[in-house]
Amino acid sequence: MYFERHRCGSSFLIVRMPAARGRLARLLATLWWTLRLARRIHPDVIYGTHWRNCGIALRLAGMLAGIPFFLAVHGSEVLELLGPRKKGALVLFRWVAAGCRGFVALGGYQQQILEKLGIDRAKVFTSPEGMDFSRLANISQNDASGIRARHKLDGARVILTVGRLVERKGHDRVIQALPRVLAEVPDAVYLVVGRGPEEDRLRALACASRVEDCVVFCGFVPETELMAYYLACDVFAMPNREVGGDTEGFGIVFVEAGACGKPVVGGRSGGAVEVIRDGVTGFLVDPEDVEETARALVRLLRDPKLAAEFGRAGRARVERQYCYQQIADNIKSFLLGRSLSELKVPPALNLPSTDGPGETRDHDVAMS
Repeated sequence: MYFERHRCGSSFLIVRMPAARGRLARLLATLWWTLRLARRIHPDVIYGTHWRNCGIALRLAGMLAGIPFFLAVHGSEVLELLGPRKKGALVLFRWVAAGCRGFVALGGYQQQILEKLGIDRAKVFTSPEGMDFSRLANISQNDASGIRARHKLDGARVILTVGRLVERKGHDRVIQALPRVLAEVPDAVYLVVGRGPEEDRLRALACASRVEDCVVFCGFVPETELMAYYLACDVFAMPNREVGGDTEGFGIVFVEAGACGKPVVGGRSGGAVEVIRDGVTGFLVDPEDVEETARALVRLLRDPKLAAEFGRAGRARVERQYCYQQIADNIKSFLLGRSLSELKVPPALNLPSTDGPGETRDHDVAMS
């Protein structure tokens, strides 16, 4: 078969589909390749990761191949369906949902959105995203020191944001808060990891706020170095907010920062309120209140004891609640039809409001 195969351990076979241009061409290509793959490996289920990008093709593939179809829900791709002028998309989503055996909501926030969209709670398994601690196995403080030296941060108090440079991530709010932060923590530096359409605006904002010398844009950072960046910071901050129906559905970066023992500051919006325990692992702030964001940052930067306490609590919570292997096992069990009562579900989540391929297998899950 015309596949490009990449083995990932003993459990996965990644199949790269040829690129297709246009929505209809992508839909037909996804459908054709999924059916071709299904005939070869005979999976027990098909698991889709986005209702609009692949859900339509995968529902059709499931119907034609007689294979149960499941769908993951991240957040913003369904949140937008609650807005006005989305009736056509909502009708299409409900058609996809009608052929879906079950949903994996990647957090309590996503679960609540599905309920608002009329999805039967019995069809939904709620599980957070997880942290693979093997990513930290070969990372040390020496690596973190190397990051600090690379960016000339020795002696600085470092605020870090990791994420695509888009408005909802709240990079602008941190930059706006920097003058207030610098007034009390003169050696503070803001380290920005990621690329995106907002970069030019953020650079201009830093200049207009006269903090351009204290903001370091790192651009793309390879996965092999990312954990070292977390270890190099003093505080992780991402005061996320909802912008035009686009929101932070979960906030895996808060989990990653916690795994590295760092205190976090996040916006009281979307899935961040589920991940961050306010006053325990970090602070939740009003993402539109620059003063509140500044106060939270100053408090953590000026109180290393409190920051370390939050960091330890964050690490313990990630180990207890967000272990990747257990979460992956739970999702696999749900997809293969095991009773929800048998699953080792993490402790109760803090649910926010949504208002304002394996050819040798035990079981195969075809994912798209």
